[in-house]
Amino acid sequence: MFFPRIICVYCSLEVLLSSVCLLACSERSNPVSEHLVQRIYRARADMDIESFEQLLLELETTTCDHDECAIVSYYLSFIHFNIAVHYFNCSERDQSFAHLEEALRHIDQSLCFQATADAYILKAHGLDFHVLFEPQRTADFMRSMWQCLGQAAHLEPNNPRLYLVKGLHYYFAPSYAGGDRQRAKECLKKAVQLFISEDQQTKAYPRWGYEDALAWLGQIAVHEDSLDLAVYYYNQALLFNKNFNWIKDELLPQARDKFTMNSSLATGAVQFIALASFVLLFFSIVFWIIKIKFIRI
Repeated sequence: MFFPRIICVYCSLEVLLSSVCLLACSERSNPVSEHLVQRIYRARADMDIESFEQLLLELETTTCDHDECAIVSYYLSFIHFNIAVHYFNCSERDQSFAHLEEALRHIDQSLCFQATADAYILKAHGLDFHVLFEPQRTADFMRSMWQCLGQAAHLEPNNPRLYLVKGLHYYFAPSYAGGDRQRAKECLKKAVQLFISEDQQTKAYPRWGYEDALAWLGQIAVHEDSLDLAVYYYNQALLFNKNFNWIKDELLPQARDKFTMNSSLATGAVQFIALASFVLLFFSIVFWIIKIKFIRI
């Protein structure tokens, strides 16, 4: 009876140790928690550089295992890329380029840990942006960009960010480099459709792009003078994310002001035409009255 008791005690200890290990693992902080992801997207919606810098510090000091490092590196790249875009729009090219280089370095690290479609897509986005700093290397960047998008399409042909990045390339590229606003619109519409059907709960990362696709569809609508359609796209984006400041504070007010101005001009034009028609009719009647009187005389 002695050995069975030892075995029983050993099994009990093993179960206890396993339970402790599982509890410890479950309590270990996830390096990219849902709260952290929401902070990243909120900082992006506000384009809050101070928050971005704090998030970079937190992610750079994070300890993670192999798979988690792929996600951490992805978000480091994502944050650096958005900071690069911000500084570029502020005409601070040196700072912009420095952050872009960091973005590309981190996304390459993410791909080394795990080659995902979204990592390839973000790298393609960065390479497309890189052209603005080194236009003499456009052919090389474009070749690499399309290779990345091809890899992404092979892994996830229905990834909405794949069509978003394609659409942005066609929108911004000059016509001689393949730019085509109609193709941009088609890609962005496809992206919106795929975003709507995307199951966000199954993805650890990323969950960005829907508002961007709607924002750029709105921009295209503005260029086409379809201001009511632009306002519709912007409102759809704000229904999804009411805190997306670029749309809320800039694009939507601009479209509404332009729509109001065009409506006022159209109303003024109609009133002018009506007045001109009335004046013309009046003088025609006067002319015929005078003519009839002249004939009678």
